[in-house]
Amino acid sequence: MKKIITCSIFSIICILSVHMVAFGQLSIPEVQGIFGGRINCISAIYKTADTSRVFVSTESANSIFYTDVYTGTGTPRFTEFTVMPGLDVTANYGSAIQTICADSASGYLFFIHTTGLLSAHPSSSTITTVASGTINGLLVYKSYLYYIKGTQFHYGTVSSSGVYTESGFVSIASLTNPVICVNESNNRVYCFGEGTAPKLYKSSANYNSITGATTFSSISLSSLSASLTWKAFGIGPDGRLFVGGASSGKRVANSTNDGTSWTTVNTGITGTYGPNIDFSGTASSYYVYFATCYSTDMGTSWAQFGNSGLQTHPNDGAVFVDPIKPSMVYLTSDQGIAASTNSGPNIFEINEGLEAVQVNDFDMNASKSNGWVASKSGVRKVYDYTTSPVWSNAMFPNGDGSPYYSIDMKGNDTSTAYAGNVRVYKTTNNGTSWNQMFTAEDSPYNFLSSSSVEAIEVCPYNTSIIFAGYTQTGTNKGGLFYTTNSGTNWSQILIEAASTGQDVDVNDIVFSIEGTDTVAYVGVSYDLAAPQGVALYRLIKSGSTWTPSQNMNAANTTVGYQIVATIIDLAVSVTGDTLYACGTDAGENHPIAYYKIRSGTNKWTAFSVSGFPITPGKIGKAITIAPDTVFVAADNEVFYLTGSYSSATWVTGYTYPVGTQINVLYYDELLVGTGTGLYSQKGQGALPVELTSFTSSVTGSSVMLNWRTLNEQNNSGFDIERKMQHGAWNRIAFVRGNGTTNSESDYSYTDNALNSGVYLYRLKQMDYNGISKYYYLSSEITIGVPSKFTLYQNYPNPFNPVTKINFELPTEGNINLVVYDVAGRIVSELISNQYYNAGYHSVEFNASALSSGAYFYKLVTSGSNSKSSISSVKKMVLIK
Repeated sequence: MKKIITCSIFSIICILSVHMVAFGQLSIPEVQGIFGGRINCISAIYKTADTSRVFVSTESANSIFYTDVYTGTGTPRFTEFTVMPGLDVTANYGSAIQTICADSASGYLFFIHTTGLLSAHPSSSTITTVASGTINGLLVYKSYLYYIKGTQFHYGTVSSSGVYTESGFVSIASLTNPVICVNESNNRVYCFGEGTAPKLYKSSANYNSITGATTFSSISLSSLSASLTWKAFGIGPDGRLFVGGASSGKRVANSTNDGTSWTTVNTGITGTYGPNIDFSGTASSYYVYFATCYSTDMGTSWAQFGNSGLQTHPNDGAVFVDPIKPSMVYLTSDQGIAASTNSGPNIFEINEGLEAVQVNDFDMNASKSNGWVASKSGVRKVYDYTTSPVWSNAMFPNGDGSPYYSIDMKGNDTSTAYAGNVRVYKTTNNGTSWNQMFTAEDSPYNFLSSSSVEAIEVCPYNTSIIFAGYTQTGTNKGGLFYTTNSGTNWSQILIEAASTGQDVDVNDIVFSIEGTDTVAYVGVSYDLAAPQGVALYRLIKSGSTWTPSQNMNAANTTVGYQIVATIIDLAVSVTGDTLYACGTDAGENHPIAYYKIRSGTNKWTAFSVSGFPITPGKIGKAITIAPDTVFVAADNEVFYLTGSYSSATWVTGYTYPVGTQINVLYYDELLVGTGTGLYSQKGQGALPVELTSFTSSVTGSSVMLNWRTLNEQNNSGFDIERKMQHGAWNRIAFVRGNGTTNSESDYSYTDNALNSGVYLYRLKQMDYNGISKYYYLSSEITIGVPSKFTLYQNYPNPFNPVTKINFELPTEGNINLVVYDVAGRIVSELISNQYYNAGYHSVEFNASALSSGAYFYKLVTSGSNSKSSISSVKKMVLIK
């Protein structure tokens, strides 16, 4: 996550001004040149006599891409990868696609997803469900399609228009992650199941003659070593069977007699396995490809891909031989996908257009000429960013395909950077070489290998001081570590834990100078279990030690009580006077954003909530600042605020496709790091429409909305959107705008015949270029009385010491609202047999006299008899 914000001298002058020229809508994102990403599967088909089509599935929200490759005479030519129209981020298939098979005759791609077996075509956004449920193995071979569902082997055909017609299914033994292959030497179908005790079955009929009477007989693999995990299976052009596995290096077993006996070959290549084995050549002489290695002599001896002329590194993953040109091989690389035109010795990247890099962190020098990116597919550096950007190939400090979560430079020394995955690495020569500086895996810390360095921060006031913040996947425990000698020696700073080891999950870190003190702020994940982590900590340096204290407690917040939250991202102004934080509330789980001006209250204060996405389930992932603007990312949206922090209205600057995860924001021009890549966006000048008022009035069951514009530029009009208090936004009408005018304009709309309830309204202003922004009505609208009795969860929850309890009454009457402890004792009578009208009500509960723990509150309405009484009970948690 981004930490230190560096701006121009112009920025320093206006950073705290609230009367600036209005910031406009953000421009369309421009993808930066860090194409690639983690590849799951590869498939390729014959398209024309000299062109192949290659498909890849990714670990990105952009699920599947394709490219056309000219394989005729001369140098092969690759088009840019294009995302499949029905499988981009808006489709929400994500990385759950693990098996793909393309059909040459129809051009359709078939793939396994958690929802079933599906098909798609590059010319259409339509996704067709072929079979629903849990599908395991899949093969498309000469327009025959086979798949395994549980212990059923299904078979059928694919038409020239891509329609699958099932012929039937037969029984087969249960297999783990099965692989289906056709043996071209005998035309039988083979099904392999992975594991330390793998299984292999062979059909009794040819691939094109399978019927309900077909059976599958077992081929023994008992001679294979049980100390290896056997993962991949393939059949050579001569009918030789191959099984690939790994344990301290790759092993490939082969059988020349249809499984009667097996010979295991140690490839001598380190690493793990890939999901498949592929071949090129004839029955008398062929190449074998598996993971990062290949054999030129039918599996007898092995070499590593790219063993000469190395441009990139192979990664243990899928391999696929081009269907037209046998010397062309596609393979998983450490940057995404690579190719070889000479059967393996030389490999090169073909990632152009592959927007699947999951960006996790970003840092730049003050002049914006150089920057570093940490991603799931390696570390990259950009040179001459403001003039003619040049991006490096991916770097992997650990020498493998490990993901990287954090990156930070040594001040403006762009050649020195620290990168974090499970460990901390350092380069002093622009990434030419890296050294491991620290790992918490070993004693005395004994962190799990699933831990990750989510934050690295070099102290700008003393670059020998570096902080590294850990989280542990699957647990709520992490830790904070630091060095005072540029990474040579490290120690743990205990935030809440009593002794060395697991502490709290650390998400982000920033440094500040406050008076004569060097101070660090550390954002952590909320965790109720001990050692309990809550929101944000302030650490003061004294000599070589750092003293932490909670910094969003009652004494340090303007609301006067503990902010119970997870803080995910932090930022600090150039002057160091203002600090910013965003994350998620620990009760309602909605985005939050706070600021602290040290020369003012010096307390954390919530930003204005007008227009802010206080939607349960969303997360405030990133925050950054421009000269007069604050940006916050919540899931797939970027919001910005200009003017007074406490009263201005947030505006939707840009909405990325649904499913996009925004992980980092960085300013000068706004750089947005997402789950599909790094994008730049610019402000588009003055706002096309300036609203001077937006009000409402209620008459019976109707709401009249009125708004006025000061002037308009290119204004198409306004969508009116409405939602219930706990519902989703819906478009209810459109009011045409006045195009371009320098005069004030008044607009109104009446929303009639509403049911009783609480409503919220907003305007979506749109210009003729399709750019839009939102204006929110500042108050809720209540119509009639509630239709049913409802007791809501208190908010905030957990709380300290004040919380609100809301309830709705469809009829008037006397009510009781009582708080109990876990033993059932009454600790507070908030409402004691008092008369309330039908409507919407809120009661504040101050628990300052109570101790930390769980409590229950019960609301009872008093009817004319016991049968007409209604009651409801909720649980709440007090934290002090």
